[in-house]
Amino acid sequence: MIEKYLAIHLPFSTILKVILTILVMWLLLTISPLFLPVFIGALLSVALTPLVKRLQGLGVSRGLSIAMVTLALLIFLSLLLWIVVPVVAHQATEFAQNIPQLRAEILQKMGHKNPLRSMFEISSTQNMFNSKSLNFEKIWGAGNMIFSGFAEMVIIFIFAIYLLLDGPRLLEWCSAFFEKKTKNKIDKTLTEVGAIIYSYVLGQMITSVFSFVFVFCILTFLGVPNVWLLATLAGILDVLPVLGFIIAVVPAMLFALEVSGQTSLAVFVLYLGYHAIENYLIIPWVYGSRLQVSSFVVFFALLAAGIVAGVEGAIAILPIVASYPVIERIWLQPYLGHEVVEVHEGIGK
Repeated sequence: MIEKYLAIHLPFSTILKVILTILVMWLLLTISPLFLPVFIGALLSVALTPLVKRLQGLGVSRGLSIAMVTLALLIFLSLLLWIVVPVVAHQATEFAQNIPQLRAEILQKMGHKNPLRSMFEISSTQNMFNSKSLNFEKIWGAGNMIFSGFAEMVIIFIFAIYLLLDGPRLLEWCSAFFEKKTKNKIDKTLTEVGAIIYSYVLGQMITSVFSFVFVFCILTFLGVPNVWLLATLAGILDVLPVLGFIIAVVPAMLFALEVSGQTSLAVFVLYLGYHAIENYLIIPWVYGSRLQVSSFVVFFALLAAGIVAGVEGAIAILPIVASYPVIERIWLQPYLGHEVVEVHEGIGK
């Protein structure tokens, strides 16, 4: 009986390449939590770049311009933390302490014939608000989450400043690997995408402020409690199209039930009205023609990014989606054809 043996000979170079590939993949997976903060830091850096260039145009050196912009941002954040955060924290603490009482008051206001009463009773069982369920572990976990979020904000801010300082040299170093034609495409893409990101960040700041002011004014007028908490929540959640409105209006309606059922309905109608005004008047006015993106695409991208990377991913995906027309025109036109790009640009206008 003749036995046959299968011999596999692998060169040492192939084995080395496999090992290096595994090491690179392991390294990328290890440092992957930094990718999103770096990207958001880059967005912030791009948004601050026009301010730096404007100061440079006035004769201020680049280093001093960046220092001035950084200082202004720090002062703004400090004032925000000093004025808004203590009030919001106080109202949030009061709310947590008065949840059982709030639930009882809402049920009393609803009445036994209200069709929403049974739904509210099921979704807000008494056990959820039992003081025993608010144990130390949950409070400690929430504290850790808040601290982690604050630490991540600091990291994003540091990345943004470093990219402001070293961004041009980093881009020049990376573009040296490409030929002149590709370099020109990269420069054109960065210029146009930078304008889109700047419009997005500045526009989002403006719409968030508008949302905060509107909610603060109407809730104060209607006598709804915890106005600072609800207005801050509306301003923050305004960065999430559609989803932000849904998440912000529910607690506002619940607090409004403390006043009356009619007040709660009025809050919903006013929130819905403002949401429509923001989408069809404020956003087109603030963003202009630079962020022409389908609402369905935005909503789908928002959900997908939220599932994959949470709130940060949902925030970061919007400027990427808005930048696609630029990438299509500069990089994909040879493959898609001139007519396809023209049709897409025509639809966006």
